[in-house]
Amino acid sequence: THVTHIYKADDIHLAILLTYVSPLAINFNGGYLRGWINSCVLGDSGTGKSATYMRISDWLELGDLFSSLSGTRTGLLYSIAKKAGGDWHVQIGRYVMASGKIIAIDEVQETPADEIKKMAKAMDEGWLEVSQVASGGYRTQTRTIFLMNPKFGKKISDFPYGCQAIVDCFDPMFIRRLDI
Repeated sequence: THVTHIYKADDIHLAILLTYVSPLAINFNGGYLRGWINSCVLGDSGTGKSATYMRISDWLELGDLFSSLSGTRTGLLYSIAKKAGGDWHVQIGRYVMASGKIIAIDEVQETPADEIKKMAKAMDEGWLEVSQVASGGYRTQTRTIFLMNPKFGKKISDFPYGCQAIVDCFDPMFIRRLDI
């Protein structure tokens, strides 16, 4: 609370800090398991979700923030661009550039569900495969924090259990990929 100046928000602090300190891999039974954490902080507007992340990020001098209000899937994951010579190439986005690090994606509730689904496999497996006019494979062992409000102008108190608000924001296939 000294760093963030956000009080009575121990759950948010803990989720963000656990995501920060998560290892990229866990040595288990002779193999390696995914260790990086994908977390979601869902709450009403003005409760300090973004401010908490930004102040911790500034304090640690580590982390990126991507706004879904001003950015698109192409800025987050990848885009296909044509070089001056006529060849097509993959231009990676901020999520892919943050591999091995951490990124928070703010206002995720504004991102169309089909666009966010494109992250699912990359979040889970740590690898983004692009197979279009240009192709490539990219490491995506990215600790991710989704910062979001309930959709459709609802508030957390509109739900019997606040966590139910996540169903309006994410497909069940995507929800299962969240660790916290």
